[in-house]
Amino acid sequence: MRVVVDASVLVGELLRQRGRALLVNNGLEVFGAEQVMSETRYEMRRRLGRMTRLTQDQQQSLLGGL
Repeated sequence: MRVVVDASVLVGELLRQRGRALLVNNGLEVFGAEQVMSETRYEMRRRLGRMTRLTQDQQQSLLGGL
């Protein structure tokens, strides 16, 4: 299945356990413009910084697939 997403939807799903499980499903292809991916990376770094005590390197490692 192919799914086109915007940044707010992608960020929301990445923050939810159920959403993360869906996003790693091999039968799901997620599409978004480069701007969407850039916004998602920015927002996830910002939120991870507030929600966790991860270093910048740890955040980058975690978000490397985006």
